[in-house]
Amino acid sequence: LSVLEYLLGKENNASPEQGYFLGETWRMRPEINDFISQEFYNGKLGTKEVVKLREIEDIRNGVYFSEVEHQDCQKESGEEASEVCRIIRSLLGMKYLEEKGTERLITQDDVIVLAPYGDQVSRINEELYQEQISGVKVGTVDKFQGQEAPIAIYSMTSSTPEDIPTGRYEFIFSPNRLNVAVSRAKCVAVIVASPNLVNTQPKSIIDMENLNHVCRIFQDTKGRPPLSEAFRK
Repeated sequence: LSVLEYLLGKENNASPEQGYFLGETWRMRPEINDFISQEFYNGKLGTKEVVKLREIEDIRNGVYFSEVEHQDCQKESGEEASEVCRIIRSLLGMKYLEEKGTERLITQDDVIVLAPYGDQVSRINEELYQEQISGVKVGTVDKFQGQEAPIAIYSMTSSTPEDIPTGRYEFIFSPNRLNVAVSRAKCVAVIVASPNLVNTQPKSIIDMENLNHVCRIFQDTKGRPPLSEAFRK
């Protein structure tokens, strides 16, 4: 266990006797924070009014799930890399309203892309190069901890639970990593993954709890139009 996990035990938040809980986010719009707060902070994380002043116009700001069918992908997925590029292209040039009331266009600097494996980071960078999309920051989840951007895209990479590399099952479904990946976004967070990734039988209560966070995204986005159509009001 980390020191923090040891001190908190089974609790998500520190008790008043242990420290201070920063109860409001200055980053995430309510549509994103609602998911983060309910899943990871017992519903106690609120939003500062200033975050509601920033938005990407002409789309629904919030959390999206982009299903990508692929097979036999472990630490690298070309299909997901292509989908990441398509999503970025669809967002570039959209109007971004900042909290100061100024308006500008979305550029590559407004996007960060995260992946659980270094191999997928390399594949996405290669795909971006081939598509002549420069300036997008791509890295592992751990690398981007503490950073932020209007748009965050998380490529989960592995096709099925059986394709997850040995010893990485808990790594892929780690609530801390999912929390970090989604909460980097100010306005739009996109999970890119195979729909078969959650088709698994957890082997423990902990595995079930961790998997449930990802299933929540599936459930919340079920019945929504395809992502290409969802990027319109």
